[in-house]
Amino acid sequence: MTTTRREHVEPSVEAVVVEANPRGHRLVYVGLLGHELGAGRWMLVTSPGVEAATEYVQHVAPCAPHAVVELTGGTRTLLRAALRVAERAGAGSVVIPDADRYLPAIVTSPRLWTRSAPRVRCLVMRTPSRGSGVRGTLRVAVKVVLAYVVSRMPGVQTWFLTDAFGAVDRRPLYPGLRPVPDPVRAPVPSHASPPPWTTALATVGVVGTVASRKNVELLVEAARREGGTAVVLAGRLDDTLRTVWRTSPVWAEMIEQGRLVVMDRYLSGPEFDAAVRALGAVAVLHDNDAPSGILGEAAARGVPAIVPEDGWLGDVARSTGAAVTTRLTEADVASALTRVREDAPRLRRRAESAAARLGSRSFVLALTAGVREVQP
Repeated sequence: MTTTRREHVEPSVEAVVVEANPRGHRLVYVGLLGHELGAGRWMLVTSPGVEAATEYVQHVAPCAPHAVVELTGGTRTLLRAALRVAERAGAGSVVIPDADRYLPAIVTSPRLWTRSAPRVRCLVMRTPSRGSGVRGTLRVAVKVVLAYVVSRMPGVQTWFLTDAFGAVDRRPLYPGLRPVPDPVRAPVPSHASPPPWTTALATVGVVGTVASRKNVELLVEAARREGGTAVVLAGRLDDTLRTVWRTSPVWAEMIEQGRLVVMDRYLSGPEFDAAVRALGAVAVLHDNDAPSGILGEAAARGVPAIVPEDGWLGDVARSTGAAVTTRLTEADVASALTRVREDAPRLRRRAESAAARLGSRSFVLALTAGVREVQP
């Protein structure tokens, strides 16, 4: 693999993938696409430093892109470069697996208003139907308009990321976007050491990106109130929660009692697998009307979830049985923790049943446009 800023490439590349952010699931998606396209048959346009990220090493490097083009600049710079690189390499497609920030650049690209190759295949990862306050509402309105315009452009194909189970197949404010389920591949049980927590209590965890928007503080307070459940936070904490962890007397008390475990670091694949399997349930308490990859990953391992009763995740819970629902109050979350603890065997069976709906085929097939036969 070579790294170049000169954009000099040889023909035979089938697709150019654009991803400049290594956080979250983004490089997992890039790795799935690269695996399907085949080593040396695709290129990555990205920003400096992404190759050094742990997520890149784990998910993308094994798929061996033909070349990595590093560029400093915004979305318009990256999109223009990807189109040039694709044309020079003879690639038929430019794939943007996290297209949300690229919508303005796509709409204002004259080339994409024609049917000439390469075509752009883009995935809108977040399709909110509401905002928080005037600014949030305005941002949603602008995004809705941009997404609609992009869906009508002749040089672009557009999908929205739905939940891993495909429970939500349309978004009322995004009529031009087709659904693609969040990809979850059947996990291979790892031989990683058991997670470094031991407790006689039931456990509920937030795994992956541990962000304040996921109502983590509410979960800790509810567990403190409920008394029979320990909370595990396994993954990188955001700055807000890292400060709470260091300063909160409530968190300090819970940690001393063995009722709060914090692992503030990126988890490797085997570590993630072992951590999820060791939980009694995962808590996915964000209320921003979005899907959750962790919900699917938990179900794939037979682990139930706790989710808000309203919005997208509530619809998934009612459709699949993979989660129990709760209102986002301390008392209600505490009650949900008790339900999960007391009804664990039945909830695990329901999660295992829901896992039959998971897979990565639809995701890969949509964004690679059937370049070659797709494996499940």
